[in-house]
Amino acid sequence: MHFDNNSLYLINHNDDVYKAFLKHMSLRESCTDCKFKKNNRLSDITLADFWGIKNVKPEFDDEKGTSLVVVNSKKGQELMDRIKDSMICEEVEFEKAISGNPSFNTTSKVNPNSDKFFSELGEGQDFEKLVNKYVPKTSIVTKVKRKVKGIIKKIIK
Repeated sequence: MHFDNNSLYLINHNDDVYKAFLKHMSLRESCTDCKFKKNNRLSDITLADFWGIKNVKPEFDDEKGTSLVVVNSKKGQELMDRIKDSMICEEVEFEKAISGNPSFNTTSKVNPNSDKFFSELGEGQDFEKLVNKYVPKTSIVTKVKRKVKGIIKKIIK
């Protein structure tokens, strides 16, 4: 397998794996009881989605996603110094950066149906059928409300 800097990965938000992930149905115990969810991390850098970018640096909000790189060590800073000129990046205060990302310091909540989900999956049940069984569908009314809310927010800005 060959990896290069031109690889692009797209996630279909209707994908069953993605749906199960977002509803915390398919998370491992290490995700719901993570020992590394704290400010003082062991890694040199931490990569995350920059949730709330529109509130911190609205000019970076392209609605396609912005990454957050947190430097945790001298080695991490040296790495960032070597690569930052090849990216569009800007420093922000740590507290502002994580203000829209509660998952940065807190673990994910366990879905109350995940034990049943994994049990049935272990019995050989079809993954797609299990997702449809345990992950509630979003109603058209909810989808329309979200869309209208997004449009209103854009108009207000």
